[in-house]
Amino acid sequence: MNPEFLIVIEFIAFAAIGYSITRIKNIKLRNISFTIFVIAQIICMIILGFKASKYQREKRIANFEEKVGDIYFQGKVISSFTKYKEILLCILLDSTNTHSYYTYARNLALKIENGIAVLPIGILDTNDAESVFKYNAEYVIVNKDKNSEINYIIKNDTLTLPSIAAFWPGKLDEKYMTVFDDIITKNKTHIQ
Repeated sequence: MNPEFLIVIEFIAFAAIGYSITRIKNIKLRNISFTIFVIAQIICMIILGFKASKYQREKRIANFEEKVGDIYFQGKVISSFTKYKEILLCILLDSTNTHSYYTYARNLALKIENGIAVLPIGILDTNDAESVFKYNAEYVIVNKDKNSEINYIIKNDTLTLPSIAAFWPGKLDEKYMTVFDDIITKNKTHIQ
């Protein structure tokens, strides 16, 4: 069931209970009832928060699988772009099963054109080794054998993450998906 609906029901139920508690004449009983009411509300909010988080995660995974779940590509990172600490990689493709593709949404972005992929990979945090590794990757393999993984490679080291960990544009507007258009235009090599 949709967690937003459950939150509305919970709000209405607790508002009715809260009103009923204010009608109790005995001060001691009212204080005990109010304490139990507050504790119950906090527990319900925590449970509904977990349900909403799980629901949103499942929705995001389903959207990801629907949009880019079948796309595979690999290639050399030839450029990168950082704005608002969000990273875009420009990848010269060695192989792909998709020669032209574009999608941009709040939580999913990818551009493949003329043998070049533009891939947002998340936030650059210089205090996080994983983030720095992704930013400095020399080669990237996405969804090989439909394994839903992305491999960032630097020399002989590989960082493997779930594919859904990439493709997120964060604060980058759609206009930033065009920052590598000059490279895309120059590269007339189509992968066969």
